[in-house]
Amino acid sequence: MKKTVLSAALALMLAACANPSANVIEEEEKVPVVAVAGNSIADFWIDYDSTFFSTEGYIDFAVSGETSRQVLRRFPNSVMKSNPDVVVIVSANSNDVAANEGPVTDEHMIANLDSMIVLSREAGAIPVVTSNLPSNYFFWRTEMRPAADIIRVNGKVKALADSLGVAYVDLHTPLADADGAFAEQYTLDGAHPNSAGYAVMGPLIKAAVDSVLAARK
Repeated sequence: MKKTVLSAALALMLAACANPSANVIEEEEKVPVVAVAGNSIADFWIDYDSTFFSTEGYIDFAVSGETSRQVLRRFPNSVMKSNPDVVVIVSANSNDVAANEGPVTDEHMIANLDSMIVLSREAGAIPVVTSNLPSNYFFWRTEMRPAADIIRVNGKVKALADSLGVAYVDLHTPLADADGAFAEQYTLDGAHPNSAGYAVMGPLIKAAVDSVLAARK
């Protein structure tokens, strides 16, 4: 009798070893960490839709007023410290076009963005780049009419993304009016989205993030 019980126990142990998942509770699937980098456009997003960030695992590292040079300077010690799976770089050149630190060439704008992409990949994160948002009025630079400049820079941002095989999210087209300015129904002040604008941006960015994560599996 004892021998039969021992044999049965041994059989159960062998079965468990052959199929570990039968007696191990499957770990809950990890929510990917998505770091969001940029300026006030990304910085204000969490204020309008904090639930989106918490639900999707997005972390906001954007700082209002920063140029692409300043975002890049912070990149290693802020964005990358979160060990992100994906880094979304949102409208990186808006304040370059606004000359917040003085005039900057297109080449320098794109070089800064390129460096962010390189740093992301070196850390094992997947970069996603968005276009710069439309505007023909910066309330802090009222003498500027930047619509054409933004469209020009966006062409170079897309060319960079395409050349590096980086996902590019066009936020300009769905948010712009016929003249390249921010469509009135989507903007707070001519340069930043309102809640309706962020409601357009969110699903487009999420679709790109979900796509690159699915491709990695």
